[in-house]
This record gives sequence, structure tokens and C-alpha cells, in this order.
Amino acid sequence: MDYKNIFFIFTFMFFSFNTSCIPFFGKKKTIEIGEFTEKISFLEKSFAFDIKKYLEECVKKYSSLEMVPKNGDILIKGVFLDYFMSTIGNTPIQKIQLIVRINYKDRLEPKKSWKKYFSSSEYFLYRNYEDNIFLNEPAIDQVTRDLTIKIFNKISYYSEK
Repeated sequence: MDYKNIFFIFTFMFFSFNTSCIPFFGKKKTIEIGEFTEKISFLEKSFAFDIKKYLEECVKKYSSLEMVPKNGDILIKGVFLDYFMSTIGNTPIQKIQLIVRINYKDRLEPKKSWKKYFSSSEYFLYRNYEDNIFLNEPAIDQVTRDLTIKIFNKISYYSEK
């Protein structure tokens, strides 16, 4: 009987203090999606608001991270740096490209922090030159969604490492 009690106590202490078991007993990592700013002006369209909203949706649906409004273990910030609009030859097809810099700060493991540039582009049909670009709102939304996916994949990779 004494051996069973000693074995139980030894097993409990081993699992309680073993560092490899910390993920089973530890808390979930938290993420704070901070400020997204714009250094560009694009026909009164706010890319910062859209990308922040899409990132929050991705984290809530597809990540094991817990979203917090402040003081998260991981902090994400971004700056929209530039956009390019170009025509393809003498055709009504145009291309839009967005460039954003993302700062990933891991407060628990500072070595995992990074600053990277992301870009995304989309082609769309520009019917005539008097048309407003927002007739092609789906193309612009697609660019922001593609950026969101690229950023979320990178965040997921580094947060789960």
C-alpha cells in the first residue's frame, strides 16, 4: 500500500513540475491587434480599418490565440506604405497593388519578434476612364483579403512555433 502512495505522489510531482507538460497546464497565448495606420490616401478608402477587421475575424475563427484589447502576449501593428495603380498596355485592364509593413512583437519570447513587408495585387477591368474605381470594389476587397491571409499565415507560423 505504501508503494502505491509513493508511486502516485512521484507521478503527480513529475507531471506537475516537468517543463514538457507546461503547454497542457499553461494558459493560452493572447494577441492584441494594435493600430493600423495609413501613409497613403486612396479615394477616401480606409484599408487600415478593413485589414484590422479581417485579421480579427481570422484570429477568432482559425487561431488558438485568444484576442484581447490590450496587453496581449503578441502585439500586431501595421502601416500601409504605398499603393500602385497601373494599366496593362492599351487595354482597360488595370492592376492595383498595396504594400504594408507589419510589426509582430512577442512579449513572452522577444527573439520571435519581426518586422516584414507584405504586398498584394489584383487585376480588374476598368470600363472607361470616367468610371469611378469603386465600381470595382470587389477587386479592392480581394487585395485586402489576400493581404490579410498572408499576414495571418505568418502570424500563425510564429505564434505556434
